[in-house]
Amino acid sequence: MSTNQDSPLGKESQARIPPRFQFSLRTMFWVTTGTAIICAVSFPMPAVIAMPLMLLISVALPAVLTTVIIYGRSYQRTFCIGAMFPSCIFLLMIPYGSMGLFRFGLNGEDDFWLRLVVFGFWVFCVVVGLVCMGVRRLVEKRPDSRKP
Repeated sequence: MSTNQDSPLGKESQARIPPRFQFSLRTMFWVTTGTAIICAVSFPMPAVIAMPLMLLISVALPAVLTTVIIYGRSYQRTFCIGAMFPSCIFLLMIPYGSMGLFRFGLNGEDDFWLRLVVFGFWVFCVVVGLVCMGVRRLVEKRPDSRKP
């Protein structure tokens, strides 16, 4: 039977390694609040309120990501750098009129497609950020070729 003293890391090293997927209560509150706001804006809210709110959140997203890039650490910074690219592309599409979907939802009748596009954009930002985190993890965990 193996004990902590038999492991190559020793008892002191194992005590410092935190368990995976353990979040603080504050983090869980932020995730729950963010999910609730996204669901409230995406689904049941009237189009007159939801459309401007969704667009304002989408426009403010690069500023928030930039703040985390500047002041964040480690994987937070990596995630935000990855999520910054799709969010900036969305901002570039607005003034040049490439988003022809803005005509939907302004009269309050057919706003489903615009909500779906903006929600898909948010999901795409998260996916690109997670992919960048995965690439960083793969690059950092490479075996060292200098060891004999």
